[in-house]
Amino acid sequence: MASAYKYWDEFKKKSKPKFEKWIEEEFDAEAANWTQKFAFYITNKTDKQKDEKGNIIKNKDGKELSRDVVTNTKLRKFFGHLKKLELKVKYPPKTENVENNLNNLLASELPLLKARVAYDAGREKDPHHKLVDFYYFIEEALEHTKNKHAFINLIKMLESIVAFVKAYENELFIMDEK
Repeated sequence: MASAYKYWDEFKKKSKPKFEKWIEEEFDAEAANWTQKFAFYITNKTDKQKDEKGNIIKNKDGKELSRDVVTNTKLRKFFGHLKKLELKVKYPPKTENVENNLNNLLASELPLLKARVAYDAGREKDPHHKLVDFYYFIEEALEHTKNKHAFINLIKMLESIVAFVKAYENELFIMDEK
């Protein structure tokens, strides 16, 4: 799933996410602000495709090629999977070792979310599609999701992204690219 140009790496350098803190410790105002920037980034219809050197790619007519955006529908699909898993986490079966069963559940189910995102990104057949960036985001966020507390923070993060994507998708407000 490698693209010639690493858009996600460029975005991370500018936005400086602190997944370890936000997921493992606390989803705070700084995290909510970052999710707003990320939502704007994956819905911004003016981002241009770049080659491996960072030059904007043009078609044969000289028109600059824009990157395809992530829709709220796509995000809700992944968020729905997380919400179903959240029910299993919040209401685990009554057993002697609930914590161990919970950790096993997260260890077995969270990689499936990563696989689902990878599948949908691969279906786009475009290494410039912003769903590829969402995949890299999920991949990094899941690295820090090792327990129930972190899982709940991951859900908060995705819920915030879904909400902002919907607002940007419907052009309810505009955000500066600062």
